[in-house]
Amino acid sequence: MEPKTVTHIAGVAIQVGSQLRQLCAWCGKKIIDVDLSTIMSTDGRPYGAFGDGTLVQVFEGDGFSSHTVVKPEVDAEGALRIPDDCCARPWSKQPAKPGPQLEVVR
Repeated sequence: MEPKTVTHIAGVAIQVGSQLRQLCAWCGKKIIDVDLSTIMSTDGRPYGAFGDGTLVQVFEGDGFSSHTVVKPEVDAEGALRIPDDCCARPWSKQPAKPGPQLEVVR
């Protein structure tokens, strides 16, 4: 697999029993999916999730993945600018998902 990064928008983190899962609020990709019973903390801190709406850049390649919090840039008008590799950019180079196309019915 060729290494690549995609920035996602963290959704609500959900924990059921020992399973912690967090998906992208925009595209639904899994950002975190971990069984907490298999995690050991050396400093006593619990395994955490990203805050809702946090931009998380996910690197995948060479058999592993890593996550980095991305600080949003602000444009000249003061509006937040999402990164070029964000899944929410309609003009991004991310491949389109197969499936039905939306159609406006009036």
